[in-house]
Amino acid sequence: MSNYEETKPAKGGVIANIFAALAFLALGICLLVLNADSVSDMIYSFASIAVGACFICFGAYYMIKYFFKQEYKSICNYGFTMGVILAIIGSGFLFLSNVVVVFLDFIIIFAGALLGTIMLQQSFALFYMRKATWFLSFLFGACSIAASIYFGFFEKIVFFSGNLIPCLYFIIIGGLSLLSMLLMVIGIHGHKKEANVKPAKHTEEVSAPEDSIFEEELSFETPVVEKVELEPGSDDLFDE
Repeated sequence: MSNYEETKPAKGGVIANIFAALAFLALGICLLVLNADSVSDMIYSFASIAVGACFICFGAYYMIKYFFKQEYKSICNYGFTMGVILAIIGSGFLFLSNVVVVFLDFIIIFAGALLGTIMLQQSFALFYMRKATWFLSFLFGACSIAASIYFGFFEKIVFFSGNLIPCLYFIIIGGLSLLSMLLMVIGIHGHKKEANVKPAKHTEEVSAPEDSIFEEELSFETPVVEKVELEPGSDDLFDE
């Protein structure tokens, strides 16, 4: 299989990744700069609405894409089912706001680990495209997952307390996610350039004239024998 295949990232996944990273970054900055109590009250008040709206929007996106992209022609595509499930989950968040508030810290830990997993996947893609930046994305993802597991199971923290550690958690993971996305965009751009260059080189190699197996071709000329005419009665051939 050729290493220069066309790369087409899923738009829905890219939008969700950017939105989650920006949300983490904004939360960390707001908790660090603004009044933490006011920010936490606002988050607890609108958390269920925000989470539910996100799930419903992405569910609607997958359902609409299923018909407009004619994905129903593929028996292995379950985009419509995924959209319905996401819409149901989003509706549940809207009507069960108390549940969202109780599990808000778990949702944050899960989102942080999910962003780290996406960074790991981006590092694998960069490694396949032979980009040296794959190691950075791998390191970003591993650190994000490790931090999420540590703060979620071993050192539980209150994320909306306004303390420095949870603020740094939001800011660092959000920033690393955006940086990993930037490395991915640069890698895909370079990958496509290489994919366009390789066929051109291959065409030039095929169209180039083959060199002769002989450095110099030998040519043989027939020697010209001068015709000697003898006069009648001449004895020149018998003279010594």
